[in-house]
Amino acid sequence: MEKLEVKDLKKLYEIAQSFTNVDALVVDDDPSVLESTSKALKSFFRNVYTAKDYKSGNAAFTLKKPQIVFIDILMPGKSGLELADKLKKGNKNLVIVMITASDELEHIAESSRIGVDAFIPKPLETEKLLDLFCLVQPKLDNMRFQTTIVTTLGVANKIVKIAEERGVDRSDIVHNILKDYVDNYFKKEDGKP
Repeated sequence: MEKLEVKDLKKLYEIAQSFTNVDALVVDDDPSVLESTSKALKSFFRNVYTAKDYKSGNAAFTLKKPQIVFIDILMPGKSGLELADKLKKGNKNLVIVMITASDELEHIAESSRIGVDAFIPKPLETEKLLDLFCLVQPKLDNMRFQTTIVTTLGVANKIVKIAEERGVDRSDIVHNILKDYVDNYFKKEDGKP
């Protein structure tokens, strides 16, 4: 990576704060690219897992359940596009970023069909990484919000069952729980207490 300017560092820091609860997986058959990419990403994500091919990438995804996956397009055996296709089929909200060399642009149409979210060229450059994070941040935020809502609904359901056992009106409880939880979620996201 090239040397960062102060303004880039500030912007990267702000973006990094939004990824602190996000796990990433990097899949690349080139050990040096795998190491340098995962090292660069460790500054931003909670955990960065690595895999060297389709099989180990699929296994790591199944075991670790990251929210974003960086995949090399061309790998021996099954390609990165095949892995992206498999992962997207069962995880429509998963963010997939293809790592590509400049001569691999003919794969863009197939990547678009699969639902790949972004491309980043090899080697990773700070400016491109910054652009990428700005691009995928809204989708990751949306995933986080959906997870919060699902969790809230699960908790609300348990509270409603207990309340019904005690004879409390169900609609008041659900309304108040969801309103408070969502209000608190947005206060945290806005940086307010």
